Amino acid sequence: MPTTERELDCTSTVHELIEQHPATRAVFQRLGIDTCCGSAVSVQEAAQRDGLDPNRLCGELRAAVEAEGSPIGYRAIPSD
Repeated sequence: MPTTERELDCTSTVHELIEQHPATRAVFQRLGIDTCCGSAVSVQEAAQRDGLDPNRLCGELRAAVEAEGSPIGYRAIPSD
């Protein structure tokens, strides 16, 4: 079903999210997540690599995009 909302997919790479939702860059930078050379990993991998809770990170990314005024859908990180 088509939707007019853009989706924030937390299974995407850091780089992809920054490209799709520029407001996420500030969150990554504030939390010390590499937005340059280390951005080719998924949000989940980046969070684990840097000692963060992946779901908390995804929630912060979503809040940043919503604060910018962009309506978004949300795809959480799948549970193992």
